[in-house]
Amino acid sequence: RFAFYTEMFFAYFESQQEIPGLRKWVKVSMDEMDTAFNEFETIHTDIAYYEPTHYTHEDLLAMAEKLKETSVVLKSNMTVLFRAHRECLEDRHEYRYLAPELIRLVWQSLCTTVLSRRVKEESDIDDGTFTRVSDIRMAAEFKRLDILSPVVIEEDIEDMKTILKGRIRDMKRIFQFYAAAEEGDANSMDSTEYKKFVRDAQLQKNRKLLPSVRIDLIFQACCMDHTKTGKARIEEGGDELIANTWVEAMARLSCYKYENFEGKKKFANIADKLERILIDDVLPNACSVDVDVFRDRIDSDRVRDVFEEHKHNLKKIFQVYAADDVSSDDAVAANDTMNVSELVSFGRQFNLIGGPPLLSERAVKVLFAYVQQEDPDGEDENGDAIVDDNSEMVISEFREALAAVGGQLYPDPYNVFDMKLQKFLRKEVISHALSMQRFRKLGAPPKGLKPLRRASLGGGPGSRPGSPETLGSESDGRRGSSREERRRG
Repeated sequence: RFAFYTEMFFAYFESQQEIPGLRKWVKVSMDEMDTAFNEFETIHTDIAYYEPTHYTHEDLLAMAEKLKETSVVLKSNMTVLFRAHRECLEDRHEYRYLAPELIRLVWQSLCTTVLSRRVKEESDIDDGTFTRVSDIRMAAEFKRLDILSPVVIEEDIEDMKTILKGRIRDMKRIFQFYAAAEEGDANSMDSTEYKKFVRDAQLQKNRKLLPSVRIDLIFQACCMDHTKTGKARIEEGGDELIANTWVEAMARLSCYKYENFEGKKKFANIADKLERILIDDVLPNACSVDVDVFRDRIDSDRVRDVFEEHKHNLKKIFQVYAADDVSSDDAVAANDTMNVSELVSFGRQFNLIGGPPLLSERAVKVLFAYVQQEDPDGEDENGDAIVDDNSEMVISEFREALAAVGGQLYPDPYNVFDMKLQKFLRKEVISHALSMQRFRKLGAPPKGLKPLRRASLGGGPGSRPGSPETLGSESDGRRGSSREERRRG
């Protein structure tokens, strides 16, 4: 409400500062006044120079009539301008008086919400995957653009790296979307996915600059192996773009799309062209993976209340499986964090891994990587995701993984996310853990876990009145209140 009032307040005064057609009207009025004043000045100068006796009676009457017309023009225009100036000064005074009052009112109304808002910071690690451009691989483009100086080439490469670092998060999400657009490896972009990216980004608006043949040639050039032994081609699996070569493809595309601008050489280097293609074409038009939607959803107050309700039990389950891997000394030492093997073990023992609609082991490994904001390192010969064995998951990431699994196993679109998560944790995780023998070693009931309590009338954190979990308690509450009323009666 207050934001709406603020917008109306400032929009009103902003519109008063620039009235449509005001500049043109002022210019026309000033021209009329200038013409009238020149005529007024000319008549008085002539009369003063030649004296009135020099003119006939008719000439003097004509001069008097002309002076009257110019006086009317000057008076009318000056009156309007002075009135507008006076109203502008009054509005400005009122604006300066009310603006601090409005700002104070809005801040007092919103300060509690603003100051209590949780702030999340997401940092992007630059490992060179989306920011490195090779001068050797781009040598043909530099030569075609007549950029031959090694110093200039090195400066251009550094400028491109700076531009890409500023857009690293957007680059990651765009590449992830198109790399997974078709069947195959979700970490590389084949020809079909590459052409889909070019089409969505609208890079071929001018097909004279970027014909389809040029698009294919750029793809082939980026897939070319520049190593002596062909090691890169063997490791990367043929004609597909990985993240680094996809960045190279965008640099090559920019060289042709913005080669000439209105017949003149406007862009001094490839870095300027790359920045132009990112800002004007790729970022506004290309699709991207929006991972913030899910993370914002699980960071909502209702979902946090669900995790808070089961905080004790989830912590005990995490501690047990964090110490599950004893295959090496490093794994034994990291008994307070969970690696990918321990997460897979948790999924198997809780019957979360299996055939559809359950998760596959590969899906659990990919989830482990994505929770830590990493990408899987490809696939092994069996098609399983390769994940860094040195990565470890803390309990907050474990909760995020549980939320993702719960959302996938309970995809009911007619239930809100916190209800689905509540049902998943109670039915698939906590209840299963209470029946497992390994938790009974901690003591009864078992000691390490708390039994699930029945939801209260209010529904408790994450529940809703009228849901299957609260119907029994609501009816019990109503029967109890009726007995209490009869006893009092």
